[in-house]
Amino acid sequence: MINFSTGPSRVHDKLSRYFSDALRLDITGLNHRSTHFKEIVRSIKQTLSEKLGCPPTYTPIFLSSSTEFWYVLSRDYAAFPSYHAYNGAFGERWYQYRHTMCPNDTFKLDFGHSEAPQTPAYLPPEAFLAFVHNETSNGTTLPSGFMEEVRQKYPESIIAVDASSCMGGEKLAWEAADIWFSSVQKCFGLPAGMGIMLVNERSMARLQQMTLPRYHNSLLNLYEMALQDQTTFTPNVLNIYFLMRVLNDSPSIEVLDLQTRQRADRWYQFLEELGLNPLCRTASLRSRTALAIQESPKTIRKIKQTALESGLQLGEGYGVHKTDTFRIANFPAHSEVEIQILKDFLKETRKLLSL
Repeated sequence: MINFSTGPSRVHDKLSRYFSDALRLDITGLNHRSTHFKEIVRSIKQTLSEKLGCPPTYTPIFLSSSTEFWYVLSRDYAAFPSYHAYNGAFGERWYQYRHTMCPNDTFKLDFGHSEAPQTPAYLPPEAFLAFVHNETSNGTTLPSGFMEEVRQKYPESIIAVDASSCMGGEKLAWEAADIWFSSVQKCFGLPAGMGIMLVNERSMARLQQMTLPRYHNSLLNLYEMALQDQTTFTPNVLNIYFLMRVLNDSPSIEVLDLQTRQRADRWYQFLEELGLNPLCRTASLRSRTALAIQESPKTIRKIKQTALESGLQLGEGYGVHKTDTFRIANFPAHSEVEIQILKDFLKETRKLLSL
C-alpha cells in the first residue's frame, strides 16, 4: 500500500534501517537522563539549524503531538488575550481549545478557504497570535510574506504557528514567529506519536516575567529541561532518535523546498488538465504539501474505494468537507515513481467516472 494520506503518511525510505540500528544500539531502552540521549538531542538542535535554517536561539521541545501543544500554549499564555486566524477545522479546534479555557479573551479572526487572511487592524501590545501555516483540512496555506507583515506590525506580540503539514518540507520564515510546532508524521516521514515545538528566548522570557502556576509539563518546565538537552517526562525516545537520523540524512531545506514547490506545481497542473478541482479556488493560497480535491460525494467515494483496491491510500476529507473532498500528501518521503503511479490511477479512474 502506498500511503498518500496527509498524516500519518508514508514513512522515510530508511526507517527500517533506523529501526534495525535502534535495536542494535538498544535505543528502545535508552534512559532519557543518559549522556547518549542528551547527545541525540544536541545533534537534533545542530541539524535543525544546519538543515532547516532554524536560528540557534530557538530551542526544541518534545511532546506527543501538535494537539498537545495547542493545550499547553492555551494554558500557559492564558494571561494574554489570544487571537486566532484560521480558515479550517484545525485552526478552529485550536481556537476552541483556548476558548474553553478563557472564553472572555479568546477571539477568532476567521476567513474563507479561498480568501487571503488580513493583518489585524489593531491588537493590544500583550497579545498572543495563533496561525496555521498550512490548513491540512482544506488544502490551503498562508500567502507568501504574510507572517513577516504581521511580525513587523506587531513586534511585541507573541506569535505562534502550527506548521504541522509543512515543517521539514518547506522553508519557514522562522524569525517571523516566536513559536513553531509540528507533528512528525507528515513532512518528516516518521511514525505518529511525537510533536516538536521550537521556541525562541523572547517567548520564554515573557513567561518568566509572570507569576504562573507550575504544572509538570508547563512550558517553562519543558523549556528549562530542554536547555539541558532533557525532557520533563519519559519521552518517545525512539521517535526522537528517528528524527535525528532523518535530519542527518535529509538534504538542505532549500533543496526540499524547491522539490516541494515543483512537485506541487506539477500536481495542480495535472489536476487542472484532468478536470479535478482543488477545494481552494485561489491558486496562490493552495497548500503545496496537502492538496484537497473537491468532487461530488458519490465521485469521492468511488475514487477512494477504487484507490484502496489498487493499493493506494488517499487522505480522507475532513470537517465540513469530509464527504466532498479527498486529500493528497506531497511530502518529501514520496518518490517520483509513486507519484506517477497515483497520477496514472487518477487519469484512468477519471476516464471511468466520465463514462
